[in-house]
Amino acid sequence: MKATNWSTLKRVETIRLVQSMYIWLFLVPILVKFTNRIEDLISVTIFDYSFEIATGVPFSWQLFYFSAVGFVLGNLLVLIFCPRVIAENESYSSFVDQKKGRAHLYHYFNDIGDSGAKFSVLWDSDSLRSLPEEEKIRATEERKASVFWTIFNDAEVVRRHARVAAASFYAVAFGLIAFVLIQNLFFVLEQIFFQI
Repeated sequence: MKATNWSTLKRVETIRLVQSMYIWLFLVPILVKFTNRIEDLISVTIFDYSFEIATGVPFSWQLFYFSAVGFVLGNLLVLIFCPRVIAENESYSSFVDQKKGRAHLYHYFNDIGDSGAKFSVLWDSDSLRSLPEEEKIRATEERKASVFWTIFNDAEVVRRHARVAAASFYAVAFGLIAFVLIQNLFFVLEQIFFQI
């Protein structure tokens, strides 16, 4: 399933909205503790006009809190279970920019559960030995890119249960935010069109 590959989940983890939701994990519990000690309604009088203020935590804030919990759980799963090749590299160019080589590829290969013997077949350094030096350098770079992308693509779909769980937490969290936004949209439209 494309939507739950590790690269997509890693991108979701870095979205600014997802990162900013952490504030709700701290804000809502503080407000709940504070408002529990106050009466549910407070009467306020200003210039002979009296009105009541509800002191409870708004329902939308509660939804933001549970949304933040969903994002945190999804992020934890991504941080713990995302294969290192994807967690550390956005693409082959970032792999090359960090001056990584065959040893890194071997560790990435083992991280996704493949055996060292299979890596030897994938790398196949024997076929490079007979080449002239200049061709050997070019062929080694091509081989490195090929092995990187093979490992990267295989890593996209490993640890299925963790991927599905992280995607589910993200889906619920985004769903809660969407619910609040739609609810507020309907409220505004109702105020505009039905209060005339």
